[in-house]
Amino acid sequence: MHHYRFNRAVFAVYAFTAVLAWLFVSAGVETLTGQLARFPDNYLFNLIGAVGLSWLVTGPREVVVLRKIFRSTRQKAALAYSYTGRFLAIHVRRAARSLAALFTLPSRPQTEP
Repeated sequence: MHHYRFNRAVFAVYAFTAVLAWLFVSAGVETLTGQLARFPDNYLFNLIGAVGLSWLVTGPREVVVLRKIFRSTRQKAALAYSYTGRFLAIHVRRAARSLAALFTLPSRPQTEP
């Protein structure tokens, strides 16, 4: 069996890009909720630079590894859905029907006796 490996520098660039993306999203959420007075827009430019750098360092070896990871993840998700997905959807529908009585619209007032 052939083992595919990432170059450590490429993995570090991907991790750095993921951290910057997380900082960008969390700062946006904090700004929307009012915890930050002003959105730090320099995060956007740092993230654009990191995405460009990760695009530059991705070579054919990394593309093969990413395709393999994507394919195996998709297969595992499909297998897990085939076991639980149908039953999970049935349970969600039943729960939604049982909770529907809590969210009924108010009826019109009766004007005639």
